[in-house]
Amino acid sequence: THKYLLCYWLVNNFRGCIEVGYLPKYIHTCNGYLYLVGNGIDIFSITGNAIPAYRGTLFSNGIYRNPMCTMDYGDRFLLVSFAGSNGITVFDLADPANPLIARSIRLPYCVTAMTIAGNTLYVTSPGMGITGIDLLSLTANPDNEAAIPITVLKASPNPFRDKVMLTCDLKNRVKATVRIYNIKGQLVREFMELDTKTGIELSWDGKDSAGRNCSPGIYLLKAQAGTKQAMGKTIKLN
Repeated sequence: THKYLLCYWLVNNFRGCIEVGYLPKYIHTCNGYLYLVGNGIDIFSITGNAIPAYRGTLFSNGIYRNPMCTMDYGDRFLLVSFAGSNGITVFDLADPANPLIARSIRLPYCVTAMTIAGNTLYVTSPGMGITGIDLLSLTANPDNEAAIPITVLKASPNPFRDKVMLTCDLKNRVKATVRIYNIKGQLVREFMELDTKTGIELSWDGKDSAGRNCSPGIYLLKAQAGTKQAMGKTIKLN
C-alpha cells in the first residue's frame, strides 16, 4: 500500500506533513479549509499555524474518484471535471466543512481543461473546440442540474462495429465539415463540403482518412458550419 505525504510551509518555514492514502491531483483552500481532490474530496480545517486537522471524506464513490481538472470561482464554488462523467460538477462551499453538489453541467464530452475570464467559464477537450458558460447564471440560483445549449452530433447505433450514422439538426446556408478524433485528440477522418439545408446526415465506416480500420475505442465528433457547431462521441467495438 502506497502512502503519500502532504507537506506544508509557513512562508519559508517548514511546518510538517500529513499522511494520505493516495496521491491527490488537486489542492484547494477556502475560508479556513483545505480540500484534497483525488479519491473523492478530503476535508481539513486550518487553524492558524497548526497542523491541518482531517474532518472527513465526501463523494468517494466511483464517478468522483478521477478528477481531470478543477477551478475555484469566488469564495464559494469549486468546479471539478471527473473522468467518469461528461461535464462539470459544481460544489457549493457556503458551509466549508460540508461541501454540497450545487449543480451538474452536462456536456457532450469530458472536460480536460478550463479557465475563467470575467464571468465566463471556458471549457475544452482535445478536438472539441471551446465552450463558454455564463458563471453568473450558473451560480446565481443553483439547482440539481443544468444543460448547456449545445447541438449534439448523434451517432447511431452507438456503440457500433462496422458502420455508424452521424446526424444533427445543425442547419445553415454554408457547407459543413465533420471531423472525427480519437481519444488522444488526433484527427482520424474528415468530411468536407456537406450540405446543411436540412441538417447533417452521413455514414462513417470506422476507417481513417487512409482507408485503414480504426482501433476500437472512443471517438469524438465535431461538426462545423460557419459559426455553428455540434459535438458528440461514439464508441467503436471490435
